[in-house]
Amino acid sequence: MAINNFIRIQILAIIIILGNLTPVFSADFDPENINTAYLSDDTNIIDLLPHSLSSIENTISSIDDIYKNTTWNTIKSDTINLGMTSSALWITTSITSNKSLNQKQFYLRFSNPELSDIKVYQDKNLISEPGQRHNFNNRVISLPEFVVPITFTKNSITTLTIRITSSGSLRTGITLHSGHNLFSIQNKQSLMVGGYYGLASLLCLLFFGFYIFSKENIYLWVSLSLGSLIMLQLNIDGFLYQYGYQEQPNWFFSFLLIPTIIAYITTHCCPTVS
Repeated sequence: MAINNFIRIQILAIIIILGNLTPVFSADFDPENINTAYLSDDTNIIDLLPHSLSSIENTISSIDDIYKNTTWNTIKSDTINLGMTSSALWITTSITSNKSLNQKQFYLRFSNPELSDIKVYQDKNLISEPGQRHNFNNRVISLPEFVVPITFTKNSITTLTIRITSSGSLRTGITLHSGHNLFSIQNKQSLMVGGYYGLASLLCLLFFGFYIFSKENIYLWVSLSLGSLIMLQLNIDGFLYQYGYQEQPNWFFSFLLIPTIIAYITTHCCPTVS
């Protein structure tokens, strides 16, 4: 029993450490420029939420309804988190382009790859519909996060309006990137994510090796528990969808439920060691 409790404590410590190692990317924001962001050739990244207004409406509201009847609220952070909700989140922001802007293509990036449905409007015209409900192969840019290319013209004001719904937690950050900045971030993120999953996989294989040599079932349970948590995190980060079930977006919640059940069984129902 003492050995079993010790192993469980080690598993909890590993999970906490791995959770704290999960990479997080954010950008600085200026709360004085609410609802207006400025674009120039020197722009690498803009965190849009502090420059945006938000509204929570029912899912049947159209963009015309939103602009006629909605009261907008300021967003005072670089992320938004509404938890579990059946409502639709609307976000609007104005982008002012510099008159000398030569770089026309920028990329709108949503940090949460779990969002079910996203609609992006540019000056009230629908330009993109990413989200988990849509086939991965239909994405313009094949990344785990949702990325929408947007073209801006110099010396102009563009209004971006975004509608988000989610079957899971409705939370995300929204950033606007230059092409160079986006792919630079992705390269750095790939390195960190590779190290994170490499370490987790190494621990999983290590405990499985202990089981092979010692024949103690406790090590097998630990290995299975870590493996299920790795699968769960891969799904949350969007990698299982990207490389696994691209044609079946509805499988997302199945790959949340199955690893969670396995992890629960292996951490609560594993045999005791005397």
